[in-house]
Formats: sequence, C-alpha cells, structure tokens
Amino acid sequence: MDTLSLEDQRNAEGELLRTQEWIRRQFEADSKKMKDELTTHDPIKNPKHYDFEIQPKEYLASLGVLEDFCVGSIIKYISRYKYKNGIEDVRKAAQNCQMLLDLLENKRP
Repeated sequence: MDTLSLEDQRNAEGELLRTQEWIRRQFEADSKKMKDELTTHDPIKNPKHYDFEIQPKEYLASLGVLEDFCVGSIIKYISRYKYKNGIEDVRKAAQNCQMLLDLLENKRP
C-alpha cells in the first residue's frame, strides 16, 4: 500500500478544506435564495407562477388590451370571491382596479 508524502497529505487536506468551504458557501447561498423567495412571494402582487421574461400585463399593454383585461379581471375576482379565495380575490380585484385607474389617469391629456 502506498502512503502519501507529507506534502501530498497537506495538499489533500487543503483541497478538502477548500471543498468544504465551497459546499458551506453554496448551502448558505441556496438557503438565502430560498428565504428570499419565501419572503418576496406575494400571492396578489408577485405570485410565483408569474415569473416570465415579459410580464403578462406588459404583453397585454403592447397589444393595447390591458384596460379590457383589467375590467374582465375585476369582474372575475369580484364574482367568485365568495366561492373561491375570499379576501385574496377581493385584493386581486383591487389590484386590477388600481392598475385600471393608473392606466386611465396616464391617458388624460
């Protein structure tokens, strides 16, 4: 059986320590990312399933139909709030009302 020289042992120990440090940093970074995702998730303003390169409202605005989308969404959320998501749907309707107000105020001459 071959034995490692003292220098090779020190090199191996150094490599092991560097690897352990890299793993620790990766774990800390992943933990921070998970914590950030949990704290930044907002089911009304920033739902997890709306993580797109272009946001749907930006795309709808580019098509010139964002106002109509807001009105339809307001009707949808207010119509279903008693039967589906309660206050969360009312908040979504309010968010769409605010978006519609912002659009209308920006259109004024």
